[in-house]
Amino acid sequence: MGELSIHSADFRRLWARHDVRENVHGTTLFQHPEVGGITLDWDTYPLPGNPGPVLLVFTAEPGTADAERLQLLASLRATRDHGGDTAARRPSAERNRPRPA
Repeated sequence: MGELSIHSADFRRLWARHDVRENVHGTTLFQHPEVGGITLDWDTYPLPGNPGPVLLVFTAEPGTADAERLQLLASLRATRDHGGDTAARRPSAERNRPRPA
């Protein structure tokens, strides 16, 4: 929610209106190659319009292994976004190409 609020004026405007109607929710398991399985709860919030967009929110139960894995995933992403793993961002053909000595 925080990242959306920082990066999207549209999200901030819609969120401030609190114009939320029906809520649908559930739980799903994601298998991630770097951190393994993460079970997340999800909620959907229809936004105005017919048909309108839907806000889909995934959360992990605080203090659980799933929350720790989600935080690890966020840390890995932040590291890559700040230049920590430039090889992972290059196209696979470029990563696998031999480099001159």
